[in-house]
Amino acid sequence: MRYAMVILGMAGLLGTGATGCIVQESSSNADKFREGIPSQDEVKLEEPVAASGTQGPQSFELGMGVQDDSTGGLAYATYYRFTREMFDGVNLGTAAILGSVWIIVNYPPTTLEDEEAIWGPWTEALSPAEYRFRATEVAQDEYDYALEARAKNTDDEWRAVWLGQGFGNDHPDHHAGWFELDFDAANEVDPTRLNAEEESGKVRVTYDLRAYPTTIRAYMTEQTSDAWFDITLTTNQDGGGRVDIDALDDIEDEKNTQKEDIAMRSRWLATGAGRADVTIANGDLPEGTIVNASECWSSSFERVFWTDNIGIESEEGSVAACAFEDAEY
Repeated sequence: MRYAMVILGMAGLLGTGATGCIVQESSSNADKFREGIPSQDEVKLEEPVAASGTQGPQSFELGMGVQDDSTGGLAYATYYRFTREMFDGVNLGTAAILGSVWIIVNYPPTTLEDEEAIWGPWTEALSPAEYRFRATEVAQDEYDYALEARAKNTDDEWRAVWLGQGFGNDHPDHHAGWFELDFDAANEVDPTRLNAEEESGKVRVTYDLRAYPTTIRAYMTEQTSDAWFDITLTTNQDGGGRVDIDALDDIEDEKNTQKEDIAMRSRWLATGAGRADVTIANGDLPEGTIVNASECWSSSFERVFWTDNIGIESEEGSVAACAFEDAEY
């Protein structure tokens, strides 16, 4: 599973609905169902950004090295780039998904009752599936949401491919919530879906945007293996933040050997300067071996310090140049 890119790709399924809703009413009184869905701009967290950007996704490898940016010639620190990829994948993907849902519910619903509103069904001409979006009031200012699908031109039962929960304006948990995407259910309803062969399992995202520090957490599992990935993004009011990653995955590109336990603690200041500390254990590593590696980068995202305990690379720079002097393994 391409973890960060999978989350970015999740928005495509919701985006089908955002542009395909069949509006059968000219107006509606469905405002309460809309309150639980934050807009795209409300969800986005602040991130460390290089002036000329970073190019392309990075893969997690044991021997990393410093990556050259092909457009500007700068040598961006590798763990900075990996941190940025993970942050972008979860942050922008979450914003795009909730933004797509927000667009759907801001159409007039097809049917509206006191405790439920339904948008759709809709479909595309070449799609074997049809979709609808359903919002249900389950308690005062508390709403369940579902994107449901079934085979086109059938009376099959609707299956939830996306579930979520949100809270109204007067609820203390307003601007917090969760959603979960079931790739296996989506693939069974529409096996021709883009990237269906590459995506399996479930992704569950929880978010809390009520106050700083704001957080988004994504937990991903694969249906075809025991691999999993747990990513938490945190943003402080001053623009600093962190990415915390715990995972069970194969660090080899071919993904045909044993899986390793991976942990990464990456932090940055409002200036963008930061530090990442990585631990890798088990899998194909010799029994009892635990790899610890640290990299620091400056406000221009160039490496200023590197160290590891097994000689992956020669020690470089000085820990005194790090934005955070102490490691978090």
